Amino acid sequence: MGYFFERVSRAFTFIWASIKMAFRDKDLIVPSLVAIFANLAYVGAILGVLYATNSLWLVGVEKSDVDAIRNARQAASRTPQEALDEKVESMREEALAEEQAQKDAVARGENPEAVTAAPQAEPRDASDVERRGNESKTRKYVQYAFDAAAVFGALFINYFFTAMTISLVHAHLMGKDARVGEALGVVTRRIGGIFLLAVVATLVEIAASLARDKKGRETFVSAAIKRLWTVASFLILPAIVIENFSLWRALKRAREIAAKNLLVVAVGEVAVGLVGNFIGFLGIVSGVVVGYFTWTVLPTPIFVPISAGGVVIIFTIAFVSFVKVAYYTCLYVNAVETARVGRRVIPVGPLAAALET
Repeated sequence: MGYFFERVSRAFTFIWASIKMAFRDKDLIVPSLVAIFANLAYVGAILGVLYATNSLWLVGVEKSDVDAIRNARQAASRTPQEALDEKVESMREEALAEEQAQKDAVARGENPEAVTAAPQAEPRDASDVERRGNESKTRKYVQYAFDAAAVFGALFINYFFTAMTISLVHAHLMGKDARVGEALGVVTRRIGGIFLLAVVATLVEIAASLARDKKGRETFVSAAIKRLWTVASFLILPAIVIENFSLWRALKRAREIAAKNLLVVAVGEVAVGLVGNFIGFLGIVSGVVVGYFTWTVLPTPIFVPISAGGVVIIFTIAFVSFVKVAYYTCLYVNAVETARVGRRVIPVGPLAAALET
């Protein structure tokens, strides 16, 4: 029983040490902040390219929807007189088209009264049906390829900045001056392992999506796959960054640490989630309050109160992300040092408060 409570206590102490780290050294949270803006820029770049190439259907927006929005925006910018003139012009063009169709009917010896200007649907033969079927298949494969590429890009960005945070936290735990530039250099040298990890993570995401039900909803299996891989990745990345292991060796190291610290990992994952949700709730409430009070002082322009509240929420998201990464880095460093010495040790820095003598 003492073993159980000792492990649970250690998990919560690691979390508390991670929270204190962010306040002791503000540089530690920089990669988490940059990651948010990098992801926003990534999404914006994708949408911009898709819009420029008329490919927004890849994200569920058909060309007809884009045209409808564009037409609605143009209609909103027109004066009532301009809208009336456009409607009259449209009616005149329809009348001219119908008149021309009737003249053509007379020339062919047909009854002009039975002719309308509306175009008739052309009959589709077997080849046309086959062509449309092939286009549908091609479109489906392009959608799959785009989804996989987009997921890979997002994962690579997140892993890159998570690796920077791990490097900073490790330097801090070892009593060194944690510098963003040095962390960037370390991560750049480990870029190959991070790239391969993102590839594997993309395959895991595909497997999780295949485990969903027919309506695309999350199932127990798909949720379990995602949760297990999330925990695994937080143990694999430190092996790549701190010990410069290859992906295969990092996978083996993560498995060893998880096996020897299963209770700490399990309790920590739940506890970090609960703490993160609580801090996130407080951050969102604080952001709304800050935005509201800013709006009471500066009601216009509206982007000022929105930006003020948004800054608070962004910092909260970055802080929660940092705490989780720092927790697993603490756990990893402790596990490696324990395995190396053969007994429980007290590394220097904030991690010392988390361990017994």
